[in-house]
Amino acid sequence: QADLRTLAGAAIVSTVAEFGYSANISSDGDTAVVGSPGEVGGATGLGAVYIYLRTGSTWAFQAKLGLATVPSCTITLTLNTGNSRLGSDCFLIIYGNTLAIGAPANNSNRGAVWICVRNVATWSQQIVIGTPTAAGRYGYTGFSTGITVTQLGYSIQLSASGNTLVAGGPRDGSNGTTGGTLDTGAVWVFQRATGATTWTQQALFRLATAAAGVVL
Repeated sequence: QADLRTLAGAAIVSTVAEFGYSANISSDGDTAVVGSPGEVGGATGLGAVYIYLRTGSTWAFQAKLGLATVPSCTITLTLNTGNSRLGSDCFLIIYGNTLAIGAPANNSNRGAVWICVRNVATWSQQIVIGTPTAAGRYGYTGFSTGITVTQLGYSIQLSASGNTLVAGGPRDGSNGTTGGTLDTGAVWVFQRATGATTWTQQALFRLATAAAGVVL
């Protein structure tokens, strides 16, 4: 057995990191990813993700992916707005070496999903799926008029190929406001062509009482 927190060593610098808030493992069982959304700020943290590799029966720390000002990152992720709680959910597909990381608090709780890819042993940011306020960020559509709180990335799932992403936004409202019973929620589906680096929105699902989208 391995203590993954100990293996990360000095990379974990926050006493309220919430290490283990989310976790996932590759289909071959040899790559593990652990979310730590409380890094730098606790409940309002920026967030980070830790990646580990197993060789035989031995686990080793590979990389820490975090937002700017999060210490000891192997890769610094960009294009966030505010304290994002990156790592609140994460999903890793070893086929294609694609990692999706949810950050539901990004941009005042509008939410976003970071897509990262691995080439041999090196991770890099491919795109951010969120509100289109910066170059390199793909903007999703389908907001109700006036909605400012969606929490996209609260839950995420990648297909076996790594080319289809499903992202939940539980705070998405039905009539332009949020809070209470108006948090009807929504689910977005995004797709990437095989071998491509760009993602596009394929579908939006909402309840029958909510705004436009595929009615559930």
